Amino acid sequence: MRADWRAAADQVHERLDGRDPSGQSWWSMTDDSDAPVPDPDALWRPPPDEAEGGPDDAPRLGEPVVYVEPPPRTDRRVVAFVTLPGLITEEHDIFRTILGHLPGIEPLNVGHRLGPVAGPGGARDVEATFDQVTDPDIVVVPGALGTRQMARDPALRRWLHDVAPRCRWIAASSTGSVVLAAAGLLNGHPAATHWLAGDLLAEFGSDIANQRLNVDAERVITATGSSTAFEAAYLVIQRELGDAEASRVRELVGSQIEDAPAAETHRGRRILRRRTG
Repeated sequence: MRADWRAAADQVHERLDGRDPSGQSWWSMTDDSDAPVPDPDALWRPPPDEAEGGPDDAPRLGEPVVYVEPPPRTDRRVVAFVTLPGLITEEHDIFRTILGHLPGIEPLNVGHRLGPVAGPGGARDVEATFDQVTDPDIVVVPGALGTRQMARDPALRRWLHDVAPRCRWIAASSTGSVVLAAAGLLNGHPAATHWLAGDLLAEFGSDIANQRLNVDAERVITATGSSTAFEAAYLVIQRELGDAEASRVRELVGSQIEDAPAAETHRGRRILRRRTG
């Protein structure tokens, strides 16, 4: 039994590193997407200006961010969702569905290049590049396969390090917490993460939090996975709009999910239905 458990754990670690031990690409395991399967060897090949080691102005791994007072609330809220190859789309979709009820929201999937990127569950379009989004109000980092490479991506680390100090909220789910630690956004504080990503989190100076949903003093919310991503998104709604509006949005989303066609109930929707039911 122990050997079986160890074999399963090794497979998850390989997927965190961006490999599937069966030899299949990650995207051959998707649920309900017609997205084309990209060349797995090119998935984490860095763009020409992001060779190994990164640009000279990339922050050192884990270099702490110095947070400042966020700007006052306005009627416009730019919410940036980090969207890179290997994205766990169910986590992305849960955050985007719930946070989509913030008034004045301008949701943007951000990444290296415009266009679709694929991950377990399908493909999502990058709507803006990192250099086009310089002052988001909220940043969301969903989990992804290939976490080790993602955490060492110099352009991503630089962008997070630059935009985080004035963000109102920063949220991450599952292995996205490792990326926050690598970019220095956790400042050594514990974080919730995927239970098998603890070693990666420790590499960048943070421990696994005891809670499945963790909020630190620096406006950073971390969650262990899809179910707690739901609660993390609602926490942002509650902190931004208050208890009454958060309850109203929760009820509204629950009714929308119940009315959704059966064909649209991919795993992310099933989680949302379970959590609102």
